Order: sequence, then C-alpha cells, then structure tokens
Amino acid sequence: MAAWIIFYEDGSTFSDEDGEPADARKDGVVVVIVVDAPGVGRRMLHSADFYCWQSDGTGTFEWVPHNQRGLDYYLSKKGELGIYVAGYTVVHAKWQAIYEAALSDPRMPFKTGWDWREAEAFVPPADRVALEASWVEAAALKVE
Repeated sequence: MAAWIIFYEDGSTFSDEDGEPADARKDGVVVVIVVDAPGVGRRMLHSADFYCWQSDGTGTFEWVPHNQRGLDYYLSKKGELGIYVAGYTVVHAKWQAIYEAALSDPRMPFKTGWDWREAEAFVPPADRVALEASWVEAAALKVE
C-alpha cells in the first residue's frame, strides 16, 4: 500500500513505491493523495502552487501544500530537505478526471470521510454522492 501518490496533468503518477520524494517529477502536479488512516483513509491535496516534503520536527515527513511565500519560508528553514513539486492547473474536465482517479486509486485505503483541509465541493458530483452514501450505509451497519 502506498503512503502517498502524486497525480500529474498527463495522467501519470509517482508514489513512494516508485522512489523517494526527491525522485518525483517536479512539474505538472494536479493532486497529491496521502494516507490518513486514523482520520479519513486518504487525504486529497490539490489546488496549491507547491507541495513540500516537510518535517513535523520529530523526523516524520509529509507532503504539505504551500503558495509561493510558503515555499520561500520552507526553503529558508534549517532542517528541511528542500524537496518540493509544483502544482499545475488544467481545464475543468481534465481536473475532474484526475481527481476521480486519485479518489479511487486502489493503492490507498478507502476514503471514509472528509478532512477539514479538503474541499469536498471539488469532487465530481456523482462520486461525492456515491461516496457519502457508502459512508451512511457503513454507519447504519455499525448501529445494527
């Protein structure tokens, strides 16, 4: 199971199963998904200018979305690796297709809810309705 996957504008992907964060192609990033097993299964990062491979200060790293000022600050901090990829905006239909691929990628845990940092309004409507219905169904099974 992958810990993170980067989805590019050309439909390709790169994950921790393919190499290290520094090996990832730097440009054309549309969506980054990360495991959030205790929270919502997978968290969907998108619509950022940059995604930095950032430390939490304890030796754990994760992809964190930033704008230009955030990237500049990240690169100025001692102890950070300076690894980042650049976001890219595509036409709406293509964005929705890439987001849908990220939402259903089998290399990650099933999505079980929305994290407060996600904008679920961006999810293709049919996918959002189906996903949320499955959560209601799962919750009902737990109650019975």
